[in-house]
Amino acid sequence: MTLIDVETLKQQLALEGVSYDLDDSQLELLLNNIQKELVGYTNVPISPTNHKRIIRNFHGDLCELEYYPVRQITSLKIGSRELTTDDYVLDEELGILYFNSHLHDMLVIEYCCQISEDMINNVVNPLIFDIIKYRLTTNFSNDGAVSSMKEGDVSVNYDTNSSLGNLIQGRIKDLKNYYSIRIRMV
Repeated sequence: MTLIDVETLKQQLALEGVSYDLDDSQLELLLNNIQKELVGYTNVPISPTNHKRIIRNFHGDLCELEYYPVRQITSLKIGSRELTTDDYVLDEELGILYFNSHLHDMLVIEYCCQISEDMINNVVNPLIFDIIKYRLTTNFSNDGAVSSMKEGDVSVNYDTNSSLGNLIQGRIKDLKNYYSIRIRMV
């Protein structure tokens, strides 16, 4: 699973006709910063991320992990007993462990999560590219988009709903909502 790299970014920017005056190290820094910002905005694991969950008095036959999708369970213990894949079924996309029997003791789970290669290629990489394109082509001294102008008797209105900035914000929101935290009724 690969995130967009500098060479691919340069090729895409050239195809789009976007000019810039940054060298490769500056583009790399911009790319890394955008990736970190995207994770910060969405809390979606676009790179492999390790987590550990400890439940001191676990009682039950299923456990919902806080971060998902889960790519790998690296360690799973109930008390001092190490569980194997014969002891549970993992729903990777939802981060839910279904145990084959009712368990009671301290549960310790170490796992790695990351979104799928398909999501990276079809959602995250195009979004990162559009954010970079937007930043390279936008005048940062202008903080907002003009929605209307009036000069004398002439008035012009612009539809800013379909601007690239607004489309990016919508796509970020959609990505965040897709992997939002589960809410359970008690």
